[in-house]
Amino acid sequence: MNLIESPEAFEALDVVLAQIMSKDAAASTLALSQIDELIKDKEKVVLLAERIDQVLRTNSFHVKEKFDLLCLFLAVDGLLHAIQARFLQQTSN
Repeated sequence: MNLIESPEAFEALDVVLAQIMSKDAAASTLALSQIDELIKDKEKVVLLAERIDQVLRTNSFHVKEKFDLLCLFLAVDGLLHAIQARFLQQTSN
């Protein structure tokens, strides 16, 4: 039986794909490195081809989530700077 006929192979891949979304940066990084290794294997890469939609959705969601967090951080940082400037302005008067 080749890999594409193996439900266990797809189950393992699905677990790795799910780990990409982990809040744990180490688990997410490990999952991405496992996907990188899978891509380099000519026999195993066919598994990924069967899940390419899932891979793209997972990664785009992951990037969007990180981008949203960065935007939130920048907004909070800007707010803190505005509060600090206002405080400094009031204390100098």
